[in-house]
Amino acid sequence: MKEISRDEFLKLTKSATVLEKDGHGEKVLLLPGEKICKLFRCKRTISTAKFYPYVQRFADNAAKLKEIGFTSVDVEDVYRVQGMSRDAVFYKLLEGETLRKVYSASEDPEKLTEKFIAYVNELHNKGVYFRSLHFGNVLVLPDGNFGLIDVSDMKISSKPLGVLKRVRNFRAILRYEEDRQYIKNYGVKKFLDRYISVADLSEGMFYTVLKMQKKHPAVELLN
Repeated sequence: MKEISRDEFLKLTKSATVLEKDGHGEKVLLLPGEKICKLFRCKRTISTAKFYPYVQRFADNAAKLKEIGFTSVDVEDVYRVQGMSRDAVFYKLLEGETLRKVYSASEDPEKLTEKFIAYVNELHNKGVYFRSLHFGNVLVLPDGNFGLIDVSDMKISSKPLGVLKRVRNFRAILRYEEDRQYIKNYGVKKFLDRYISVADLSEGMFYTVLKMQKKHPAVELLN
């Protein structure tokens, strides 16, 4: 990760359009030439982020995803911006629409849901545990396939995920009410059963592990 000054950063982002911000400031910028700058705050608390910054995790995860056959962003530069307490990653804009947006206009949401279920299983089979796996971080690409963005909060192992991590990952998928509604329209039990079938898992084991998870949204929706 390279270090640049605040002035150098401002020159790089001089003509940027702010796409996302919060109470701490700008988070995502669109630059000329279809490039994105994503900013991460450098927190003062002692944590693993001190030794392995989220911006570097983002870059490493994007590269690893591509190595194992998934589409993600092409990272160009990773910077620590002096005087701003920010890290920045620059990458090419990945063309596509969020799955959330595509659902809202889909003429065949059931087919889209089943394609997403198969994709989740593929991620899990290749060891991808994406804690932010919601419909806003999955893009439907121009060719109809899926791609992943905002990939800092992720672990990738060399083995398929066990049942416990698979079950836990459904917390992220069911995190937002808008996403839950699409799944409820399909049928929550039907959604989970379809995943169990595609993943070739034991139905009894899956639901036993699910019921052991405190306040898991899937349990609440099934009751």
